[in-house]
Amino acid sequence: MGIIEYSMYFPKINIKSNSDKIVKMLGYEPQKYTSMSIFVSVMIAIISAMVSMLFDLIDPLLAAVGGFVATFVFFIMIPKIELKKKANEIEAELPIFLKSFGLLLEMNITFQKALEMASKGHGELEKEITNAINEIKNGIGIRKAILSLAITTESMSVKRAVSQIVSLYEIGSAGSEIRRIGDELLSIEQHKLKEYSARSAMFGLFFIMSSAILPTFFLIYAIAGKTILRHNIGETEMALMMLIVFPMISVLILLISKATMPRSAFSAKSGFDIVMLIPGVLLVTGFLVAPDFKMIIIPLGLVTGAYFVYLNYGKEKRAEEIDDRIPDALFSISGMPKSTSPERMFGIIETGEYGALSEEAKKSVQQLKSNVNIDSVLDDLWERNSSSMLRRVCQMLGHMIHTNSIDKVSILAEDIIRSFQIRRERSQIFALQKYTLIFGGVLIALILKMAISLLKSMDGIVDGESIMSSIAFSESLIPAYFIVYSMIAATAIADAEGKKSSLGIYFIVLFVLSMATFVFVTLT
Repeated sequence: MGIIEYSMYFPKINIKSNSDKIVKMLGYEPQKYTSMSIFVSVMIAIISAMVSMLFDLIDPLLAAVGGFVATFVFFIMIPKIELKKKANEIEAELPIFLKSFGLLLEMNITFQKALEMASKGHGELEKEITNAINEIKNGIGIRKAILSLAITTESMSVKRAVSQIVSLYEIGSAGSEIRRIGDELLSIEQHKLKEYSARSAMFGLFFIMSSAILPTFFLIYAIAGKTILRHNIGETEMALMMLIVFPMISVLILLISKATMPRSAFSAKSGFDIVMLIPGVLLVTGFLVAPDFKMIIIPLGLVTGAYFVYLNYGKEKRAEEIDDRIPDALFSISGMPKSTSPERMFGIIETGEYGALSEEAKKSVQQLKSNVNIDSVLDDLWERNSSSMLRRVCQMLGHMIHTNSIDKVSILAEDIIRSFQIRRERSQIFALQKYTLIFGGVLIALILKMAISLLKSMDGIVDGESIMSSIAFSESLIPAYFIVYSMIAATAIADAEGKKSSLGIYFIVLFVLSMATFVFVTLT
């Protein structure tokens, strides 16, 4: 739930704001949003004044005014941010929607029904299409209901697509024209990806700076500063900076990089698997609490991590294999007569040696032989594999069977191949960052090793006991820092590749590389 959605719980207040129009475009009441903005701003002002009085920072009145103004300005900006986010999401979903919509029309499905079917599973776009369908059912004309889609965003791509859909409805153009618009939008997306590639390299450089250079300078400053500069940075502050502050900066850089990447329906969806936190926490805690037992902690943490990788790898890899084999399977049945039975089609996929997909097709054949309805068979197929691509294929295949349009299967297969092409391009654009992150595991270890060696060489020049104590603590922090770095880098790589199964593997590889470099590389 976005922040703006909480405005529904507030009373109306008759005060106009510059953001009223945008709030209304988003489907909320401007008076309620203004009420929420004022209420939250007042609460922040009171809290700011109380904190200022408690810690004797600045004048409480000044703190209250500053807190109120900053919060209210923030709330004024939120509708614009939400509208832009909504427009980006709809633009990302638009090409696949248009291609599906055009294909459904070619299968002689009615205009309104095709709109509803094509929007399934498309997030924000599905919400807008659903609203339009409801308006049509309530007596509003189809033309007016569809044009409302363009009003809710300020996107030229959306407005152009809506214009073409309205034209198709009024003139009766072929569905192939709509599919061609989807292809054009995909071409525009590919062009935007090429523009992003230069920025991607820059973000990779910033990430290495925040992950390697800044922590190194900080350790040197924290350790040598105690005796040379007379700055006393405690162990708690060192741990916070190394394990929280610098990793947060690195995560922020990666998030900004991902946010500036053109959105797409083919954006990788992996995310960080929460179970990978368990071996990470075990390793970090062990290194900090019991550094003398690191020869036991490292194998234990790695074995735990390998176990969780084993648990998830097979399932995720199977899902990825099924997605990869879908186009070949569709092409194998594309030349079959329209009268071919579903059982025969799944039988061809079963015997086609398509790996996990053939195994799933075998289950579907058995269901069909047991007189299970074809719609139930197709729904069960994608539900038990949790694949968004397989879901779209099953839905479209069901429509083709019901409308006797099996000859359209090849078009669906070509669309999926095009989607794979764009997904590969997105992954290739991130390749430079990927190798930077992997190489960064070694580079960070080398730089920190050099820093520790340099600091150890200062023994005798400065207060030896003090500096050696700080070095010993920093050496216990460094392995923990490698773990945090490996988590962040592995998550970023798996997210970019769209392969959740690779997350655990990258985590283990990066940590082993970093530790091996730090422990076994000798600098003279």
